[in-house]
Amino acid sequence: MTETPLRYMEYAVTLAEAPKEVSLTIAVSNCVFRCSGCHSPYLWEDKGELLLPALPGLIRTYAGLISCVCFMGEGQNPSE
Repeated sequence: MTETPLRYMEYAVTLAEAPKEVSLTIAVSNCVFRCSGCHSPYLWEDKGELLLPALPGLIRTYAGLISCVCFMGEGQNPSE
């Protein structure tokens, strides 16, 4: 089985995702659940930038500001 690499569509520094934390919030694409009323249906598609090569640079960029990293979306392989 070949695994689909994780991709992300966007990121932001947020205060709302984790209590008492400043989060680097990353929107991971390829969500297979497709929930009714989803607030981010654009994350259903398998598109965006590769996450793993970009992650260390994103963390370094915001290292002095963030206290955690929060991944939004499912990013799962539909065959699982």
